[in-house]
Amino acid sequence: RMSGDVDPILKNRDLIDAFLIASGVFDRAKRDAYSRRLDEITAAARAATVSAKTPSARGDALLKFLHIGPMKGGYVAQQTRLSVLLDTGKFNCVSATALYQIVGRRLGLAVRALSIPSNVEGHAMSMLVEANGRIDVETTNPDGFDFKSKVKESGATVIGVQLDPASGHDVRDQGLASLVAQNLASGGGKHADHRAAVQAALVGLAPDPAENAQANNFVAAVNNWAMFLGEINKYEEALAVNQFGLELLPADDTLAGNADVLWLQYATLEAQANRAANAV
Repeated sequence: RMSGDVDPILKNRDLIDAFLIASGVFDRAKRDAYSRRLDEITAAARAATVSAKTPSARGDALLKFLHIGPMKGGYVAQQTRLSVLLDTGKFNCVSATALYQIVGRRLGLAVRALSIPSNVEGHAMSMLVEANGRIDVETTNPDGFDFKSKVKESGATVIGVQLDPASGHDVRDQGLASLVAQNLASGGGKHADHRAAVQAALVGLAPDPAENAQANNFVAAVNNWAMFLGEINKYEEALAVNQFGLELLPADDTLAGNADVLWLQYATLEAQANRAANAV
């Protein structure tokens, strides 16, 4: 169904499925519909960039096309799902980078994803690889192709958090799919959708275990859920959630320590309610 210049890794539907499953789309028929939407976007992007004579010109034209079309809904900080981007046009750095990578590869561009960690808030972006180096692509900005050079030439002042691409690392396509799910996992905990957060954390481990070797989001999601249940005195449920985490990561100090905390709180509650036998 795709044209001959598609990068081999993207000929495999499994990668598109990875992005969509990471976005929470588990129904195959729905993923088929999104896959067809990606084909339509690719065809439109090919037509919009046909006059670009060089890879860099095509990469710049592609970014502008995506922002006036498929990504016209604008930036939303927590909108990491590729599926929601395709439905609404709203994006954040991860979902925007995912779409740019998918379509860029299909247009024959040598694009790589970059993850930049931060203690405040991490960032994802693309890089176009050329013979004489790499060009940074801030996918959340319609003028983000070779963004630093444009800012330098214009003399403009950039406000807000600025992360240096040199402090980031290349991410495989599977790793970028993993970031989609891991962002959902961290966001799910903040919004008290604890079950969804744990599910997303597990999904995020599957595409690229190396990118999430410490399973930090899984530990955090399990811990947040268990401790929340403890706060409302649902200790049996809290300990079941905690035990689920320990069955997968028996050596994790955080989960083991919080198991002790939950048992102590549970015993204290029973003792205060004059249920001494239960407390023991």
